Amino acid sequence: MTAADSGFRGFILLIVGISLASTTCSPKTFSISKNMYVNYSKRNLTEIPRNIPRNSTMLDFHMNIITDIPSNIFQNMSDVIWIDLSQNWLNRIRNESFAGLKKLTTLNVSNNYLHISDLEHNAFVPIQQLRTLRIDQLKFLPRSKFPEQLVNLKQLEILELATFIGMKFDERFNAWTCLHTFISKSSYGLHLQNYTFSGLTNSPLRTLSIKIKQADADALEHLPNLQILNLYFGVATVQNTIENSFKMVSNFTTLTRILMQRVSARAYIFIVTGIYLHYFENICLKELVFRHMYLADIDGTSFKEFAINSVCLESLEVSGNIGYPWITLLVLFKNLKHLKLSSIENNAFLKQVSMLHAMTTSLPKSLETVDLLHVGINLKMPLPNITFINGDNVWFLNCRAFTLIECNGYVSGLKNLRYLDVSENRCGNMINEYIFQGFPKLEFLIATHSDLGTAFRNNNRLDILLKPLKNLKHLDFSYNNFRNADIANLNLQNQYNVLQSFNCSNNAFNQVPSFFRHFTNLSFIDISYNNVSTFNRDERDIIDSFIGKAKLVLVGNPFKCSCSNLDFLKWAKQTKAYYFGHLYCQLESGENTTFADLFVYLDRFENRCHDKIWLIFSLSFTTLVVIMVVFVVVYLRYRSAFQYFYLRIKLRLKQYEELDGDSYLYDVFICYNHNDVPWVVNFNRRLTAANFKTCLDAKDFIAGEAIAENILRAIDSSRKIIFIITEHFLQSTWGNYEMELTRMHAFQEGRENMVIVIMKDDLSIHQMPKVLKRFWYKVTCIKWYDQGIQPFQTEEIFYENVFSSLSIA
Repeated sequence: MTAADSGFRGFILLIVGISLASTTCSPKTFSISKNMYVNYSKRNLTEIPRNIPRNSTMLDFHMNIITDIPSNIFQNMSDVIWIDLSQNWLNRIRNESFAGLKKLTTLNVSNNYLHISDLEHNAFVPIQQLRTLRIDQLKFLPRSKFPEQLVNLKQLEILELATFIGMKFDERFNAWTCLHTFISKSSYGLHLQNYTFSGLTNSPLRTLSIKIKQADADALEHLPNLQILNLYFGVATVQNTIENSFKMVSNFTTLTRILMQRVSARAYIFIVTGIYLHYFENICLKELVFRHMYLADIDGTSFKEFAINSVCLESLEVSGNIGYPWITLLVLFKNLKHLKLSSIENNAFLKQVSMLHAMTTSLPKSLETVDLLHVGINLKMPLPNITFINGDNVWFLNCRAFTLIECNGYVSGLKNLRYLDVSENRCGNMINEYIFQGFPKLEFLIATHSDLGTAFRNNNRLDILLKPLKNLKHLDFSYNNFRNADIANLNLQNQYNVLQSFNCSNNAFNQVPSFFRHFTNLSFIDISYNNVSTFNRDERDIIDSFIGKAKLVLVGNPFKCSCSNLDFLKWAKQTKAYYFGHLYCQLESGENTTFADLFVYLDRFENRCHDKIWLIFSLSFTTLVVIMVVFVVVYLRYRSAFQYFYLRIKLRLKQYEELDGDSYLYDVFICYNHNDVPWVVNFNRRLTAANFKTCLDAKDFIAGEAIAENILRAIDSSRKIIFIITEHFLQSTWGNYEMELTRMHAFQEGRENMVIVIMKDDLSIHQMPKVLKRFWYKVTCIKWYDQGIQPFQTEEIFYENVFSSLSIA
């Protein structure tokens, strides 16, 4: 097994451990092996409860507002070994506050409002067996001595304490033979001097983490066992302290890790030159960390010598203000395994990189992990084609927040890469669809906040983006503005049998991607905080396939609980309460409720929905019936109007064109009943003899056409319409129909004087239909003469009246 494989397996175990821990629901009280952990944290407690289970071994009170620890409050808690009272408002510790805690080994009272005078003289006497004490933020008077309360804790192994001006571990600490770790990240102007740790000569102190203002070059000579040194420089730290910090470690051959960090942006810019690196020549350092230290003045020669001589160095971290050209000399580290270059702000160097279309970078052959977090903070640049030399052992690459605006290049030379993080690179404008082709063994791909949804919409070839990654097990595409069509175009065929987790949360799709149905090994799916409001039948089938196999995260979606998706709600209750119980959905009223609450009264909800459906159906049916009745009534009342307009539309569809108002084919259209044909023939002969052009059905109607259409054509084509009213005509359906069409046409065209009514038979007004009565009251009718009654009723006078009426325009 290679070193890279070993490191990667350790990383996998860590991830699996974190995943298991994160999926375990923690009760208020639970057992860890043989320990009973009781959690009272973050509950706004103002005092310590008095009903703590007696068999408790671990008590967590952190992040409350407890101000006091009453005497004997833990009197019957002899099994407690661990107490956390950090981040409270403690302002006093009494002599008997910890009485009864005979087995207590770990106590955390950091981040409180404690002053050294708030500790009573015998405050720690009941717990002298204490091994770990964290009391950071404890305030001392300047140049005061350590109180006896602390001095008597001779079994301490780990101490976290705020430093103060004049702090000194004097001869009273000679009895401390167990202390191996001292941490002090809170400082009140500490000056590290030769005598500061003089009393810890007998302590096996191996780890020192301390924030300082000043330091002498021989300040650590009383700590011969020191292995890990973390130095934090605050606001008032001066440049001389930086040089002395390098000097005071020069003779420590036991040191394996050194961290130097500027902890405040307001602190001075500490200039580290090449001379300082020579102080590391005699140290077999395995890990070196420079955070927010100005390294631009390190010359290439000095760094080259340092790299060649650092044969033990396995991990190098440099953050902020990195210089050039020494960054290209990293290849000289013979055993470097882990490299972290974060927050690079050297724009001059990055601008040179951004102008290149291709570049080649040599890496140490032993390198396994590369972390390039927040590179190019102030400079947005495209990705050139990068070729790594000696990158066969690299399995981890983090390019998060690389501020890339275009990912049109590709990376080669890392054929064994298994973990890749390219998050927070806004590559929406352009992505090379073959960008991942150089990572055939990739198992973890993290690409959050990268606007990939826009990239998929801009490049229809990105469906093959993941095709080369046939070993991909974990994929994170959250926060990418994926919509339905974008994520549906994602081609994951080569991952159907290998992918184990897929995070596509915080996107913009409202449907479960159909490709989920093809995965056989998925154990974790996160589609939270999208726009999913319900699941259709196909989506439910997909989720059903993952029951008992995968954890599904759905929180944050705008689910709707309404009658329209009742099937979804019933399905959710029957088989998916585990997924939906804690989620919220919106009712039709606009109120939000949890699925768990809805499931309690789902039967009543369903009944209301059915009642509502029947009510809607009843109202709809009633409305339809009313509309139909109204339509029938209106149709019967205005049937002729409907028929008239129907015929008009029908004729127009046949390209029939109406004649102009001044040009008619006929002078008159004669409407009669066929039982009156002999009389009508004689009548027509007299009109024709008088040079009137007549229209009769027998001679002018078009054969094969509908009678109604012929009648309307005749009405359109005639200047006048004559109705021969007889008893036979009134009994005829077509007679009434012709009168209705004529009335509609006269009204529509404004030609009410076009109608001439001839009463051939002697009929009373009561025998007339409504349509004839309308004509009777509006126009003067002509009666056929009745011989022998009155001298002016003659055939000649009759025809004179007819001819006169026909002559009127």
